Amino acid sequence: MSDQSEPNKQSRAIIVDDSELMRRVVIAALTALDCEVVGEADDGDAGIALYKDASPDLVLLDIRMPIMDGLTTLKKLQEIDPGAYVVMMTAVEDEESIEDAMIGGAKDYLRKSMAMNEMINRLERHVNRTKT
Repeated sequence: MSDQSEPNKQSRAIIVDDSELMRRVVIAALTALDCEVVGEADDGDAGIALYKDASPDLVLLDIRMPIMDGLTTLKKLQEIDPGAYVVMMTAVEDEESIEDAMIGGAKDYLRKSMAMNEMINRLERHVNRTKT
């Protein structure tokens, strides 16, 4: 149900990625898209805790991380909240990982190697879809 009193409410996001550089790039892109980054984590276990605390609209999730990988994290997020809006954003490009992520409930799979303008365009679509 949409709230008519806040038609331009910001989307709230968390970033779960073990690369600090990638987190900085994504934070800059999301901020430019008027999305509030409410937290960041460098492993899946910390990402789960952050999700529970922050209740974000959007989760950007890497696959290869220490402690808990992204596919396991995705599964746990879906168990906690079947409506979790998760976008995988990773350097992993094998078709099996992409398929596993999409079957597991991810809304999209962004490759870190894609052109920056394409990544921003795709992020913008997800930010717009998660504005509540």
